[in-house]
Amino acid sequence: MRYFNHNIPLNGEIDGVNKTFILSVAPDPAISLFVVLNGAPQTINTDYTFSGLTVSFIVAPPEGSVIRALFRKNY
Repeated sequence: MRYFNHNIPLNGEIDGVNKTFILSVAPDPAISLFVVLNGAPQTINTDYTFSGLTVSFIVAPPEGSVIRALFRKNY
């Protein structure tokens, strides 16, 4: 059964330097991942890349930012 996960925080230091953040579970399918930075939707390959559980931003999110993920997951 597939479920939609929303408002999922990403693990990683939001210090204005770090660009790499980790999801606690993998989206299934991977294409269902949707990343939001400070309320603004982000675009894959423009704002970030994704592989496995790792989200890598092209530009480090500013210190104090809020990063959330939305995605489908097969449980």
